Amino acid sequence: METPAAAAEKCPHYGRRCHVLAECCKQWVGCRLCHDDKFGEQHQIDRFAIRQMRCDLCQTEQPCAQECSNCHENMAAYFCSVCNLFDDKGPEKKVFHCDQCGICRVGGRENYYHCVKCCGCYPHSLEAKHKCLEGSMHRECPICLDVTFDSLESVNVLPCGHVMHASCFKAYVKHQYEQTAEWIVPFD
Repeated sequence: METPAAAAEKCPHYGRRCHVLAECCKQWVGCRLCHDDKFGEQHQIDRFAIRQMRCDLCQTEQPCAQECSNCHENMAAYFCSVCNLFDDKGPEKKVFHCDQCGICRVGGRENYYHCVKCCGCYPHSLEAKHKCLEGSMHRECPICLDVTFDSLESVNVLPCGHVMHASCFKAYVKHQYEQTAEWIVPFD
């Protein structure tokens, strides 16, 4: 059973039964997103530098692993030892690690291929259709200017080869429509 302290600090981003030790500041956090939400203005965590976890069930500190070395409970249904990602919904979300991207992706390995030129995973439906743009997945979204490569949000691949967050694309299209609608003159 979880201690009250562990329950109060539960990670809102991923279902898991552990906390990880951020090497950068030696703070126990629920996940990399919890860390960056709290300390992002000062510094960001390196997900690959995480080495230690603490089981929320028995409070044992240990190297990161799928199973607690003390109580033998599963820390999450999905665990990636490269990204140090623990997620109970991993199988449901079809999380997979792409060695070429170097990070975990959502949607099922069988549904994606890695485009070497664009430096990212794209749906098979775009394999012969998208315009390759060198490093396009490592560029910023042209609307919000946030990075698209490791975003938790899905991205749209534009005909020009650039990528944009799906929500930014939707907002952009809506805004363009609203702007155009203001100029429409009714015909008599």
